[in-house]
Amino acid sequence: MDPLVAYFCAEFALSEKIPTFAGGLGVLTGDLVKEAAQTKFPIVSVGLFYKEGYGNNKSDFSSGGDSPEKLGLKAVCGVNNEKILISVPVQDRMVFAQAWKWEEGENAVFLLDTNIDQNSGGDKGITDHLYVSNRETRIKQEMILGIGGFRLLLNLGIKPQIYHLNEGHCAFLLLSLIHSEMKRNKISFKEACEEVKKQVVFTNHTLVAAGQELFSQDLISAMINKYAEEIEIPLSDILSLASIENSDLFSMTQLALKLAGKINAVSGLHQKEASRLWPNYQIEKVTNGIRLKNWDRIENDSSKTLWKKHLDNKKILLSYIEKETGKKWDEKNLIFGWARRIVPYKRPLAILEDVERLKKLCNFEFPIKIVFAGKAHEDDPVGQKTVETLKEIINKELNENAVYLPNYDITVSPLITSGCDVWLNTPVVGFEACGTSTMKAALNGGLIVSTKDGWLEEINLNEIGWEIENVDITNSLLKKIEEEIVPLYYQHLANPQNSSWSIKMEKARKLIIEGYSAERVLREYKEKLYLPLLKNQGVVISASGTTL
Repeated sequence: MDPLVAYFCAEFALSEKIPTFAGGLGVLTGDLVKEAAQTKFPIVSVGLFYKEGYGNNKSDFSSGGDSPEKLGLKAVCGVNNEKILISVPVQDRMVFAQAWKWEEGENAVFLLDTNIDQNSGGDKGITDHLYVSNRETRIKQEMILGIGGFRLLLNLGIKPQIYHLNEGHCAFLLLSLIHSEMKRNKISFKEACEEVKKQVVFTNHTLVAAGQELFSQDLISAMINKYAEEIEIPLSDILSLASIENSDLFSMTQLALKLAGKINAVSGLHQKEASRLWPNYQIEKVTNGIRLKNWDRIENDSSKTLWKKHLDNKKILLSYIEKETGKKWDEKNLIFGWARRIVPYKRPLAILEDVERLKKLCNFEFPIKIVFAGKAHEDDPVGQKTVETLKEIINKELNENAVYLPNYDITVSPLITSGCDVWLNTPVVGFEACGTSTMKAALNGGLIVSTKDGWLEEINLNEIGWEIENVDITNSLLKKIEEEIVPLYYQHLANPQNSSWSIKMEKARKLIIEGYSAERVLREYKEKLYLPLLKNQGVVISASGTTL
């Protein structure tokens, strides 16, 4: 049976050793791929294989280490066991890609790779780096992902009923769908666009400008002209789908918005902001969630309280910190954690802006310790500078009371989210579309101190932590730590049984288990996005929805 949904994305976190993800988006899609396999939901996923990985995160492949096959990937082969090659017209030539297959239960993830002998030297490197900064190479990547991904599924005889696009990176897929509809039904370009809408879901994961793919129309025209000729669609028609008013820009986000039958944002606040930004589109809310099985480190032992289970995880984190940094911290210390991709709007330095006041808290009779982790892209000078500033402040001012863990990946991340007592979340309100790291911490009994951004706008944050101000964030955060968090924690240490701290921990864990799982996300995808499209296609759905 064909997969019901083809799930396209520029990144997937499938394994810590496979360099196909950068951060939260890849981890989210990895969680959903695994959850779909566990629940027997028929989905096929399509992405790219990046030999060099993301930014300065060097992989085993780039250093001549393990081959893809040794890490669980299989070459996609056809007759006579020969590798299938997909061709995509780019500029004035054909670029070829092979495909690797990752099996997740009964579902497959296909990753396209241009590093093959059939390509010239430059074209071999198209898929080397995730989120490469060179704009020509980025367009080529996205053509391989969208157009090449569609052609791969066609080659394999896979015919999904729904195509789910995560972000605009894969929106060239829509041009292939338009051409397919025109050819199959012998209809006009305009009619084909309407037919495509019946098949397409678009999920926007960020409103940050860097996440909206924009290219000059001249560059796009040069890159896709040969493809436009091949599919017999005038360039002017293609450009009209993604043009931005009063500019010469081509927007991949606009292309996806215009041709999607269902669009969703990833939290309630994100939905409000997206609807304000794009008022001509109806945008649903499907708040992100996490795969509980991946992120739950709480031991299944009824003889232990949640606090004691959390202490076990805290000891594991402290052992790792000692091994990596040589710093030995007491398990009774109040441990704060800040770990995620390092970009300005997430404000990693918020707690450090008044370092003298912070030092007093660290050296107080009831001390606090802080764990930082995260990476910036090598082509992001602001992010790189932030990392250097962070390390400098720690080394000069907080040497015994804070650490920066540089080797942050999906192996280290669960150690931090499960081992810290309090999770710091400091984004500028309106910029964090969801913020799933807070869910991972809360699942493991971590309490949240945060601005009211992303999914946290949907809940009573003070029941599972503390809300801080968006504008005067450093003062608000340090005041909250001084006056509320530190006293409550050390009162709790004196008598953990039924303490206010323990009650918050229990509420945090229950909230995530009951309302913020990947299982719930998949269910809402089916109910809010997939089923309505299937009905528009004329597919008969049983009363119970068992078709899905």
